[in-house]
Amino acid sequence: MARAKDFRGLEFSAPFYFENTNSSFNCFIEWHKKLMDQNKMEKVIVGMEPTGHYWFNLAHFLTCFNRMDRVEIFSLN
Repeated sequence: MARAKDFRGLEFSAPFYFENTNSSFNCFIEWHKKLMDQNKMEKVIVGMEPTGHYWFNLAHFLTCFNRMDRVEIFSLN
């Protein structure tokens, strides 16, 4: 699940649910790009909760395949 919030914690949309697959990761990218355009945002920070191993695939997909421009990734503790 992903959520999109601004720096004040206000949500841009309902949560986005996706599976741990390449096609779902591409849907995640399209979702965030649409929200960026709608809200005139120039940068995204993707935070991932490092519980279990599930976040590794998305982090790898986003960084190694350079799928997202203007994005920072970090793990939440």
